[in-house]
Amino acid sequence: MKKDRLSRRGFLTGASATSLAGLALDPQRARGEAAPPECGSLWERPPRQTGNNLNLILLVADTFRRDNLACYGSQRTECPNLNAFARDSVIFEDFYPEGMPTIPIRRTLWTGRRIFPLHYYRQPEPVQLPGWHNLYNEDITLAEVLLEAGYIPALIGDLPHLQRPGRNFHRGYRMYEWIRGQETDYYGTSPHGLLDVSDIVPNDYLAKIDDLHEFLSQYKANRQRWQKEGESLVELVSRATTRWLRENHAQRPFLLHVEAFDPHEPWDPPARFLEKYLPNAQGHTWIEPPYANV
Repeated sequence: MKKDRLSRRGFLTGASATSLAGLALDPQRARGEAAPPECGSLWERPPRQTGNNLNLILLVADTFRRDNLACYGSQRTECPNLNAFARDSVIFEDFYPEGMPTIPIRRTLWTGRRIFPLHYYRQPEPVQLPGWHNLYNEDITLAEVLLEAGYIPALIGDLPHLQRPGRNFHRGYRMYEWIRGQETDYYGTSPHGLLDVSDIVPNDYLAKIDDLHEFLSQYKANRQRWQKEGESLVELVSRATTRWLRENHAQRPFLLHVEAFDPHEPWDPPARFLEKYLPNAQGHTWIEPPYANV
């Protein structure tokens, strides 16, 4: 086939028309002003894929600790449902995350993007750590990939750091449900004067840790609110998860992503668990230990 040849005159004519069209669309350039620099981030739709039609349930907890689980040889803690789940599962003996803690590792889990190098961005929230920031605009998430493969992605979780305004970790999910009230989630209203937390820790302990009173005041305000719904937040997460499964189990394939923040500080289990595992405990439960850099 004979190829069409473009003359220099034709090229310049086409280029001039394109430039004029560009000026018409960009009045800033037409006025001779410099164009603003591009932000450099561009989201691209994941390629359309086909899956095997199997449902996927992803459960992420802050830590179960392998030395508490029977599937790793421990008999310390009764976890009958996890033990039953483990019997039908692949058990990893040696598995190490690339990095920690909460948000950096979840950004890797969501996107496959490497954690390092970590950057620091000042944020209007309690945690100020490198890597503790929102998803980038150009990140393509697991939920978005599976959505293109015909899945219904759903997210249920109580992790407060995922819920921060602008964090955007719910992107790509066709249903998401936040269980509110963990840690310093701005759920209950802590007054200017702060709440009395002497029932949680001794007063002399408050002076040993910076901002501990503010932290516990917010948490106590949260607890007073969510305890009207259940004895623990992980119970509320489990209830919401069970409800979603009952209503949507036939909508295959689906991704059900469950984020349970507990076990996690503040160490505040229901009293019946303290009575069971620490029957002779005395005094305060030291809900927030005095962590420090070593």
